Amino acid sequence: MKTFKRYLSVFLTIGGIVFAVGFVLLAIDKTYFKWQMITALLAAVCIYVFPMSLYLSSRASTVEVRINKSKNELIDKIDDISFNKCNRKNKKEAGKETIYSAADKFSAWLTIPVKVSDHDGYVIVEVPRAYKKYFTSLA
Repeated sequence: MKTFKRYLSVFLTIGGIVFAVGFVLLAIDKTYFKWQMITALLAAVCIYVFPMSLYLSSRASTVEVRINKSKNELIDKIDDISFNKCNRKNKKEAGKETIYSAADKFSAWLTIPVKVSDHDGYVIVEVPRAYKKYFTSLA
């Protein structure tokens, strides 16, 4: 599932819960129960869901950062940024690639992992756009 669809499903769930709570509150107090209120509540949820999904999925899109240093020189700095700034808790090494991911299943599903690939003399870091600034400072 693409990043936009993941964020859209999460925000649709939140918006659906808000709509349901608002609808129940309108049903309890019948003086406010008008179709205009339901339409306004539905419009407010839609105005929240789609812009937030678009904005956050663009911030979560993957970008590559090339750092012209060896991985051995950068390992402590990359660990620090990935764990503290990017809030990734798991570190998995597979050959020349290191993957930093979130700890719980929901966060791992929602977020994009930080991937570090060693290419003998330079390192390529695949990171969400929101965290690019931390890794470009290493170059």
